[in-house]
Amino acid sequence: MDSSIPVVSKIFCSGTPTMLMIRRRPTVVNGGGFVVTDLSHSVVFIVDGCGILGSKGELMVKDGEGEPILFISKKMGRKELIGGKDFYHVEVQSGYDQAFIIGVMAILDNIHGESTRC
Repeated sequence: MDSSIPVVSKIFCSGTPTMLMIRRRPTVVNGGGFVVTDLSHSVVFIVDGCGILGSKGELMVKDGEGEPILFISKKMGRKELIGGKDFYHVEVQSGYDQAFIIGVMAILDNIHGESTRC
């Protein structure tokens, strides 16, 4: 029985737990956002913020080939700022949609005024 839970696409689900490394980019480097790699340092996802897109509150998640897979537009609302680190890991359990997880991370990063905000 296939226990994958795709939200974006089944191609982003793995049959085994996957460790992903997330490195934030400052706004002055490729417009901000972050790059997601696997343990072999291959780029798996790229999140572009407003520095690339040119519009505040808009994010784009791309696959490792640079093809857009998610476009996220933020509702305007309350602004909050919290401190954070520029590099961290996330483990995505087997069967879960990695692209969706990165999309949620991009939204949270934007909400908290981090590297995807202008």
